[in-house]
Amino acid sequence: MSALTLELKNFVEQEIYCCRFCHCSERKPCEIDIAVNEDGTERLARTALEVEETRPCGWYMVGVCNAPECIEKLLEEKRGKVLLFDAAGHTLRRAEGR
Repeated sequence: MSALTLELKNFVEQEIYCCRFCHCSERKPCEIDIAVNEDGTERLARTALEVEETRPCGWYMVGVCNAPECIEKLLEEKRGKVLLFDAAGHTLRRAEGR
């Protein structure tokens, strides 16, 4: 078996993880919206107008990607209702459908 054939076989047989909340996968990741502050620091975008760039998600744990909405759903699932706050202490609303 050639090295290329072996590499393709391993690629096809590779286990594909899927996020149980947004259903993205390693081969089709969801996007995380990033905003850039005036001082150049990066943060999660809160609105569509703030989006400077988007980055593909990664894995927080098996079955859950690191998209903020999925982490929030995981927290709610594990601990019951969880409130998230921004740096100024204001309660953040869930970003459904963004």
